[in-house]
Amino acid sequence: MLRVFFDAAQQAHDDPTETANLLKEWGYNQEYVDIFIESRNGKYSYVSGDQQVVNMHDYMDKYNQGVIDAALEEYRQDYSK
Repeated sequence: MLRVFFDAAQQAHDDPTETANLLKEWGYNQEYVDIFIESRNGKYSYVSGDQQVVNMHDYMDKYNQGVIDAALEEYRQDYSK
């Protein structure tokens, strides 16, 4: 998750507007972009690092928790003997 954001920011020369545009061009939705970049009154800026962590956890809980739980259960079944 972070790698993609950092790649986009680097390619956009740390311009938040260009970073957002790149992420969208690469197929990421607005919800994903909002983890890292916010828009206020038409101006884009990066979300603080602490808030990015909170946003990433919320996003992962929403979309990945079931996958993580299934992987953990499979691991337990395979190696808890």
